Amino acid sequence: MRLANADTPEPGSRAKCAEELDRGNRATAFVRELLNARTVAVFPTGKLDKCRRVLATLTIDGEDLGGLPMKNGLARWYEDMRRVKI
Repeated sequence: MRLANADTPEPGSRAKCAEELDRGNRATAFVRELLNARTVAVFPTGKLDKCRRVLATLTIDGEDLGGLPMKNGLARWYEDMRRVKI
């Protein structure tokens, strides 16, 4: 599953460079911390990304998960399966 509205740097072996790896690992840790003991709701969009993963929006305690990494500089907006330039 992939967030439909946020694009984060790649963690692990999919990172293209050390900077992306660091940023991807920070984004992953940030989201994992958010998920601890919270209410999560998943809303599939009915669409797939280019890797055939289900696109969905998620909320944590009613707040859009896609916006939370954005507010903390860990992601970019993602819309209609492409990054949004800001």
